[in-house]
Amino acid sequence: MKPITAAALLAATLASAACVTQPLAQKGGGAIDTTGWSCSARGMVMGRYGGGDDAYIQLIGDKQGGNYPVRLNQAGTVATGLTGNSTPFTCTKR
Repeated sequence: MKPITAAALLAATLASAACVTQPLAQKGGGAIDTTGWSCSARGMVMGRYGGGDDAYIQLIGDKQGGNYPVRLNQAGTVATGLTGNSTPFTCTKR
């Protein structure tokens, strides 16, 4: 079995994140949250937001991910924030 390259892993992650019908609980559905929010970030493996004060974001190379504070827009439909390494992320209400 050949080891996967970082570029191939990133491509697979980004391709799976574009699928809006796959629940978060299934592997590869990183950007989709069953609470009605969709999160995205460069190199994101998994993202989850439910309308509160923070979002859980895991990036490639980050073994556990973390909860990061968000700022909601006035309409309450877009939450933005920065991960621990200053990668910006956005979660959008579907």
